[in-house]
Amino acid sequence: MTDTPKIWVCSIRDYVNGHNVGEWLDLDNFTDEDEVLEAIQGMLKGWDEELGIDTWDVPREEWTIHDYEGFPSRFYSEYMSFGPVLQWIEDTQDMDEDRKEAYELYLDHANNPTLEGFEDSYRGYYKGGLEEYAEELTESCYDIPQHLTWYIDYAKIGRDMETNYEVWEENGHVFTR
Repeated sequence: MTDTPKIWVCSIRDYVNGHNVGEWLDLDNFTDEDEVLEAIQGMLKGWDEELGIDTWDVPREEWTIHDYEGFPSRFYSEYMSFGPVLQWIEDTQDMDEDRKEAYELYLDHANNPTLEGFEDSYRGYYKGGLEEYAEELTESCYDIPQHLTWYIDYAKIGRDMETNYEVWEENGHVFTR
C-alpha cells in the first residue's frame, strides 16, 4: 500500500461495455468534497475528449470508485463520501507511523471517532500491553514499598481493567473507554 491516499475512478458506461476507463486520483491534493467532485467531472470530460462520446452523443456522466490506497478501509465504498477521508488526511498529515496506526485502530473501535476523541482516549504504546500499562499507572498513582512489589500481579490488574471496560488494547496501543 502506498502512503498517498488515492482512489481509482472509473467510468461506469465504459465499464459495463467491457472497457476499463479510469485513473488514479490523489486525494491529498484536495481540501473539500466539492473539489474532488469537480476533479472527477473533469476526468469524465477529459475521457470524452480523448476517447470520444458514444454513438448516441451522450457524454460520460456516471462514475464509481473501484480501488483505493493509502487510507483505512472504513472510508472506502464505490460511492464513498469524501469528507471523512479528507478529514482523516488532515488529521494524520503530521503524525508519525505509530501514532497513525493507533489513530486508525481507534477509528475502527470508537464511539466518538474524531481526532479529539482519540487524543482523550489514547494512553500510548506499551510493548508489554495492558500489563505494562497497569504497572505504569499503578506506580504513578501509588507509592508502593519495594518489599510489596513482588506481590502485585500487573497482568491481572490489566485484565481486570479491560474486563471492566475501563481500557482496551490492540497491537500494544492502549486506550481508555
